[in-house]
This record gives sequence, C-alpha cells and structure tokens, in this order.
Amino acid sequence: MSLFQVCAVALLMIESVIGKSVIGKSVIGKSVIGTFLLSEGTPLLPVGTPIGASLLSGGPLSWAYLGYLLAFVVGAAACLGAAWRARSAVPYPETRRALTWLFSGSAAWALAYVGFLLVGPALWKHLFYQASLIVGFSVVFAWLWFCSAYSGRGLHRSRAVQQFAAAVFAVVTALKVTNPLHGLYYGLEPTGGAFGLA
Repeated sequence: MSLFQVCAVALLMIESVIGKSVIGKSVIGKSVIGTFLLSEGTPLLPVGTPIGASLLSGGPLSWAYLGYLLAFVVGAAACLGAAWRARSAVPYPETRRALTWLFSGSAAWALAYVGFLLVGPALWKHLFYQASLIVGFSVVFAWLWFCSAYSGRGLHRSRAVQQFAAAVFAVVTALKVTNPLHGLYYGLEPTGGAFGLA
C-alpha cells in the first residue's frame, strides 16, 4: 500500500468517527449507517436493496447460479466429511489437528459463499462476502500449518512464526473489514448476469 493510500484510509477513518468531512467534500456520503458503500463512483444503496439473483429474494435464476450454489454446498459437505474422517484416520496429532482445521476452514469458506449466493440484500451480500474472504484467508495459514506438521518440520511450533502469521492475518483482516470505508481491497458493484455482482 502506498503512502497516499494509507493517508486516504486514515482520513476516511477520521471522517467516519467525527462525522464531518476532513478534506472539504465528504468522500463517504452523509452517513455510512443505513447504507452500503460500493466502490468509488458508485452511488450508495439502501441496506435492503436486492442485488443479483438469489433464492431468498426471488427473481429469475440461471443454470450457472444453481450450478455454483450446488457446487459450493457439495464442497462444504465434502470438506466437513473430510474433517470428520481426518480426526480418526490421521495417526499423528499435529498433522491431524492441522488437517482438521484445513478442511473445517474450507467448509466454513464454502458455506460463507453459499450465504453470499442465497441472500439478496446488498448489506447481507457484503457481510457474507467479507466472511468468505476472511475465512478463506485463514485457510492459507491452516494449509501452511499442515505442510509444516506433515513434513516433520517445526515451523508451526515457532513462536516467532506464529506471531508473524498472526500479525499478517490481523493487518489483512483489518483491511478487509474496513473496506467499506476506503474501497482499496474490493468493490461489489451491480452488473446483472447470474450473480448480479462483480
């Protein structure tokens, strides 16, 4: 992240706390509460505005949408089954725990994406999408833990490595959670099509 981006994020955070524009014209609108902020240049949508296809919001559903929904549901079920099986099939405790967390995290990621596909209102899509991003990123650390344990290395036991991983996770998660204020990480924009968002 550049110095300009860091300053922009800081200004937006200050603006959201004090409720006034710091840089003349408000960047985030009159109020973040009760609205859903999309990427820069996109108007604010009311919280209940449905975006894209959804089983819960009604409207036409495409075969692509139903295929993705089925794939994520089956993937979540397969990961939960694999996590359950790993608890009894893997004889080494460190490897077993890491593999169980890897499969459980993958299932949670898939279920968060199922939630994203099922809901219609913009706020709920945003919340499920953020949950999928955060859980999905945490699965990377479970994978690294599993690799270290399976290969017989001790990196996953090192306090310095654990602290570094926790710091990286905290920084990236903070960037993801505060994305509605700065829009530096992603933007959910109405586009139409099978999912209605890009």
